[in-house]
Amino acid sequence: MSKQQAPSIGRVVHYVLATGAHRPALILDVTDDGGVSLSVFAFSAEGGPGEYRNVAHDEDAAPLSWHWPEFVKGAE
Repeated sequence: MSKQQAPSIGRVVHYVLATGAHRPALILDVTDDGGVSLSVFAFSAEGGPGEYRNVAHDEDAAPLSWHWPEFVKGAE
């Protein structure tokens, strides 16, 4: 059985803008049904920073969802 990460306040995740661009976000709250409230850091014209409530989790990175940051393997 594999372990799955659980969202919790203060964790950094990726938020997917309507354009499909990914931006870092901080989890502010987690609801009983698994939705999260995020503070999104956006540094471009694709979407301004702000708070988004009850955002759904989607590891396939659908627009307007959040997912865990991709694992980046270090140099060997």
